[in-house]
Amino acid sequence: MLWYYEFLEISWTVSILFGVISGIIGIVSWIILFEIIPQKPNIDFKGYYIQLLLAHIIFAVSSFMIYKLFL
Repeated sequence: MLWYYEFLEISWTVSILFGVISGIIGIVSWIILFEIIPQKPNIDFKGYYIQLLLAHIIFAVSSFMIYKLFL
């Protein structure tokens, strides 16, 4: 949406930045959720958060590539 209205330039740097920002928001959201629920899951939280951040970056870069391909 930000690219559509040309709020920011369309570039690799901006897409990676979007991925990092959305990943951090996702991590903070999950941290809050895990603090709220009484029963904690038996998972590796650090590994989960790293995977979550990388997934957001990959999605943002993929979105950038698809956007550049079709528009």
